[in-house]
Formats: sequence, structure tokens, C-alpha cells
Amino acid sequence: MTLFGEVAWIASKKDVILHKLYWMKMSPSDRQMDDVIGIMRVQGDSLDLGYLRLWAARLEVSDLLEKLLSGEVQPKRT
Repeated sequence: MTLFGEVAWIASKKDVILHKLYWMKMSPSDRQMDDVIGIMRVQGDSLDLGYLRLWAARLEVSDLLEKLLSGEVQPKRT
């Protein structure tokens, strides 16, 4: 994609989710988790769960992804 005449890379929603889960594996953060929950709520059924599960397994974050998908993890109340 070009933006203002320059090549720009745009991350997909599924890759943002995976990146945030991977980041949380290294350094747990309520902010990252709340971001992922927000993306998943907005995107709903349009998320490619096969892709998410495949890459979550490769990144060793399947446990986090499955907790999110099951609703076990909820956003923090502030």
C-alpha cells in the first residue's frame, strides 16, 4: 500500500492480536490484554480463528488465545 507516496505496511487485525499475545508472554500487561479483547469484540466472527490458532501455537501463546476465546479472560475494570 502507498501512503503519501511512500510504501507503507499495515498490520492485519489478526497479526496485531498475535503480536500483543506474544508481547504479553514476555511481559504480562493488562493494557495489551484489554487491547486484544477490544479487537476481538469489535471484529467478532470475522476473525480467522484457524490462522490465529496456527500462529498462536507457533508463537507458544495458544493458552492465552484459548482463554480469550472462551471468555475466561475479561478486561480489567478501571
